[in-house]
Amino acid sequence: MTGGDLWVIASYLLGLCALALFCGAVAGAVGIGGGALLAPGFYALYGVIGAPAETRALAAVGAALGLIALLSAAAVAAQRLAAAPDYALLRRWGALFGVGAALGAAGAALAPGWALTLIIGAAAFGLGLQIAFWPQGEAAPGARRGSKAPPVAAEPRALDLLIGAAGAIGLGAATAVSGQSGGGFSAAALGQGGEDAPKTSVNAAALGVIAGVVGTITLLLMTLFSDRPAAAPWAIGAVDLFAIALAAPLWLLSASHAAQLTAPLPQRPLRLLFAIGLILAGLLLVRAGGGGG
Repeated sequence: MTGGDLWVIASYLLGLCALALFCGAVAGAVGIGGGALLAPGFYALYGVIGAPAETRALAAVGAALGLIALLSAAAVAAQRLAAAPDYALLRRWGALFGVGAALGAAGAALAPGWALTLIIGAAAFGLGLQIAFWPQGEAAPGARRGSKAPPVAAEPRALDLLIGAAGAIGLGAATAVSGQSGGGFSAAALGQGGEDAPKTSVNAAALGVIAGVVGTITLLLMTLFSDRPAAAPWAIGAVDLFAIALAAPLWLLSASHAAQLTAPLPQRPLRLLFAIGLILAGLLLVRAGGGGG
């Protein structure tokens, strides 16, 4: 092993630890949104260690999806006393959401690096706007305050089923192709029904588990025997399993301490700062993708 190899590995390990601790601290401080930083953060990390441009964005999506699966499962477990997932909703739409996640991950594997970079950047930009203009605890834009989604047990019309199926597939695809967490697109969509924040959060986390698991497996199957160079030292195909295993406990530890330290502080300024940072990250990625990678 040469000195250059040791430098790459050291930079990778330090950068990975810093990324996990930072994203976890953001998630704990603002209560949401830390997962939105994962794909942009991994993209930057792989760029620092000199990963090939054609695989950098895909590796970022793969690492983000794997980590989202673990963190979303932890979120569901942590919130089970405050609010249980809506199992009727998950039974009705979960499988179709998973189909969408598989399609989105497959699209990510097939897309050129510059196009996938554009998608990651556009998603980060859009979620930054959502966080900035959708205050925590309020109904999502377009939803009536105090309104509730129609009971899942109600007999739906055929058109409603068709629209719901298309929406579930599209939501799963958008989540997986951009490497975003359940708290991003899913929370915004679920919030349209006017559900309270804890219920929306736990349902979005449950969908995050589906997207993370299905997306990660799809990427592994599609890239395991690919001849494209790996973006990270110990990546398997497009999925950096080592990064996922190391980052998850660091994230949870950082999020827990950050939540305790920032509990007395007003949430709105913290969320605005995070939203601005996410918007800027999205613009930088869009610029990188628009320049051909």
